[in-house]
Amino acid sequence: MSQKVVRFDLSNLPKAIKTKEGFIKTDACVTRTGIFIYHNEDGSVRRELRDHREVFNTDSLASMKMIPLTNDHPQTETKLLSPENAKQFQVGFTGENVRADGENVRIPVSLIDATAIQAYENGKRGLSLGYECDLEIEPGEYEGIRFDAKQTNIRYNHLALVTSPRAGENARLDSADIDNNDYVQPLTSKKEPQMPKVRIDGIEYDAAQEVVNFLTKETARADASDALVKTEKSEHDKTRADRDSQKARADALEAEKAKTPALVATAVAARINLERKATTVLDAKDCEGLDKLADVDIEKKIVLAVFPEAKLDGVSDDYLNARVDSAIDMKDKIKRDGAMADQRDKSAPHADGTGTNEQGVEAAEKRYQSGVKESWKAKTDGCDGSKSMKDKEVGSKSRK
Repeated sequence: MSQKVVRFDLSNLPKAIKTKEGFIKTDACVTRTGIFIYHNEDGSVRRELRDHREVFNTDSLASMKMIPLTNDHPQTETKLLSPENAKQFQVGFTGENVRADGENVRIPVSLIDATAIQAYENGKRGLSLGYECDLEIEPGEYEGIRFDAKQTNIRYNHLALVTSPRAGENARLDSADIDNNDYVQPLTSKKEPQMPKVRIDGIEYDAAQEVVNFLTKETARADASDALVKTEKSEHDKTRADRDSQKARADALEAEKAKTPALVATAVAARINLERKATTVLDAKDCEGLDKLADVDIEKKIVLAVFPEAKLDGVSDDYLNARVDSAIDMKDKIKRDGAMADQRDKSAPHADGTGTNEQGVEAAEKRYQSGVKESWKAKTDGCDGSKSMKDKEVGSKSRK
């Protein structure tokens, strides 16, 4: 059985040189072959073999070249670097001259970030490789030492500068579930097992496993409480936002309601004006049912009454309004021309020669002025019920 896991191995930064620019450079032993110990979540330990055939595999060593150096391991979900977060965490890099040195692996290391350099000068000297590997659960023995699983397909992701609790020797990594020792006692060893470690406020302490378990549970409980508080605050904020949105909608409705009387009055006045315009153009039959028509339909009737060939489908409101004004102007001109013709006819000398030109001109002028004032009534059986120009012409001819 094999599973993909993330691992961190701890070593120490050897004596380094400081360049004239202030960078830190050294050649470090960053990992090795052998058996490493890792803590399980239940407090037990698992011994994992890093066989020399896997550690010195060509592809595995190549993956260590030119990888980022970080100040502690990145606090991401995967605990690994990616192109999206490398800029945030990188403080240096490894070189290309990765090589075997006995059971160890050595590589050049450069530290270029001011904060990380200050941490190094203050005593932060641990190095820890972060990598992925396939873990094969196959118990066995390696050089007389028992192991529970074997690491294969090792691929390195980054190298981290970490705190080393004891200067000059390897120690546990800054992680609650991982323990990596430089030396594992053979099965016949009588060496006392090391106590589990617990980290409190950034400092590691030896503690009984019961204490570690208790603190782990309490930490999880505190984290759950914090999450609950955040959830309740989020719900409160959402409720408040909904309430504010509803109030804003209510205020908007009240504002629209306050405008309604004025809007209604304006609409009524516009409708009355439109129907009045229609009565100056349409005859009695076309005026029937105007109150049941929409404004646009009345406007089209006005235009078509004067310009029967007009194409009004799909036209804009501005175009239609302009055509209405044009139709009304045209109708008024027709009425004025008719009135003037009627007046000229009435002012002509009688057939029997009676009357004088002076009298005829004066009478014609008066009739013309009266005709212009009353020209809006001149349409045949119009919407206002007045007599037409035709009726007047007939009356005039009959009088003659």
